[in-house]
Amino acid sequence: MKMRGGWQILCSCGLHHGLRFMLRRNVLILMYHGFLAHEDGGELGPYLFNDVTAGRFEEQLCYLKKYYHPVSLMDVVAASEGKKTLPPYAVVLTFDDGYASNYEQAFPLLKKYHVPATVFVTTAFLDRKIALWSSRLAYSFARTQKERLKVMFGAQEFDRPIRTPRERLSAYVAIKTFLKNIHQEQREGLIIPVEAALGVALVPGDEMPAFFQPLSWAQAREMAASDLVTIGSHTHEHFILGRTSVQEARRQLSLSKERIEAETGRPCILFCYPNGDEGDFSDTTSALVQEAGYCCALTTVPGHNDPARGLFTLKRMVVDRGMDLAYFKMHIVMVRQVLLRLKKKLAYVMGKVVHARRR
Repeated sequence: MKMRGGWQILCSCGLHHGLRFMLRRNVLILMYHGFLAHEDGGELGPYLFNDVTAGRFEEQLCYLKKYYHPVSLMDVVAASEGKKTLPPYAVVLTFDDGYASNYEQAFPLLKKYHVPATVFVTTAFLDRKIALWSSRLAYSFARTQKERLKVMFGAQEFDRPIRTPRERLSAYVAIKTFLKNIHQEQREGLIIPVEAALGVALVPGDEMPAFFQPLSWAQAREMAASDLVTIGSHTHEHFILGRTSVQEARRQLSLSKERIEAETGRPCILFCYPNGDEGDFSDTTSALVQEAGYCCALTTVPGHNDPARGLFTLKRMVVDRGMDLAYFKMHIVMVRQVLLRLKKKLAYVMGKVVHARRR
């Protein structure tokens, strides 16, 4: 748990309520991925740090219903066009990738508390039922019997011990980060040697662990028909648009939109960048997203939003498995960022004081 005692103390002081009030006119967008029925994920558990338990998600929904106003992403779009007025403390829920657990664990709770959400699906994931590349890596690292990983990435050698669970997880994070930051077309050719070196691979046709399974189109249609859930695009094959060609980016955007509209019978005008960090999108990708017929695009850059400033680089606050309710309350009002700014400002002031005394 992340600084559990410290966050509890800050909560008891009411700091989050003060910051929440200061941010009340901005739109908070939360980002989730998969969901777990229980805390124990077995051997894959350490690699499911983006997944939130259903119990914790319910706690978060109760808090958001009490202190925020849940709205849909379509409400935010309508407000930016002057067609709707958003309430203060507006919050939007989004789920990335399109995991089956969105339907199995989260959807019943969205219905119970009547909270809208947008599920951004990677359409090839639903079409082909093949695990995403990051899930393939997690599977290989979780089940390997090797004690050392030695693999070449071109001229660069990756050589690390993987004897302990901590060493394996550290190596997984390092390789995942490296693969995120290379050109899309190179990635598949580098994942296969890693799987070979680990001696374990999750290949098409293998039984996929429940945590990694995609939604079915029938589940997506049912959620969309509820009018609580909107299905948006996360590209066709989870391509990072800023790291692929313009031609391929256009294909990813158009094909995913076509598949969602064909399967759900509803317009698909909401888009979310895969990975979504700085460098994964640009003015060029924003233009391509608009050209493809989308009306907004979400990133993973942390922060709150003023929709009047544009809808094609919307910020989100990620929610992960390590957050208890106290940390969640602090995280969504950006306490960490506030404290870092205060620390820098204090260091600057103290530096000026020391300099003045030396004079």
